Amino acid sequence: MKTQTLLLLAVVLPISSLFAQEMPMDDPYVQNANRQETRDTINISICYEDFSMPLALAAKLQRENLTDAELYQRIVESLGKEVKQESLCVIRSRPTLKATSGSITETIYPTEYEPGTMPVSLTIDGAVTPESARFCRIPATPTSFETRNVGFSLEVDPTFGEDLKTLRLLLCPEHVVLVGKTEAGIENSKTTMPTFETQRLSTSVMVNVGIPAFIGTMNRSPESVQDPDSANKVWFAFVTATLAK
Repeated sequence: MKTQTLLLLAVVLPISSLFAQEMPMDDPYVQNANRQETRDTINISICYEDFSMPLALAAKLQRENLTDAELYQRIVESLGKEVKQESLCVIRSRPTLKATSGSITETIYPTEYEPGTMPVSLTIDGAVTPESARFCRIPATPTSFETRNVGFSLEVDPTFGEDLKTLRLLLCPEHVVLVGKTEAGIENSKTTMPTFETQRLSTSVMVNVGIPAFIGTMNRSPESVQDPDSANKVWFAFVTATLAK
């Protein structure tokens, strides 16, 4: 009996040693390194959309307490009826890298002026004649300028969650429209300034990859020149993040 037991152990031990060599234990540090490499190198497609609709329809949809995906589906089904798609922008980025997209026109305008003056040499005996006041005055002169981007711009900053199925998005979409000019002053001190209308969102949200997420409303001003009926409309903004194929 002792001899048989020793033989059995001699057979079993080499086999277990063989399995131990063929099946090494996973190195958690190697796994985490590979996972981090995947998270940092993958491309993300971010699709931004906004839709306008009557105020009554927007309120009705909001009261139904739908999920973001259900709300998006209902809005898409109403396109061409009561809902209008206002914009669509797709931008690709890698995690933790900020990306921007814009469809804009640069508008340069003065912000500070030197007031208009009358040249001393055009006066007679210290008095300004009507002719000199009418034809020879020096108008207000711009001394400082600013630039405003008119159009649509989008800025995103994505960061993956631990499971690669969720994404934290920092977003800032903006619509800017030049709607007119405002005049101030009189005679040669008259100045002109542009008037802009702006719709802007700046937010941070957690989204599920592949599922539309509602990020807020970005309505026009109730006193909009661009759309006089804007007080009766609501704009819904959505973002959908997917992994690039």
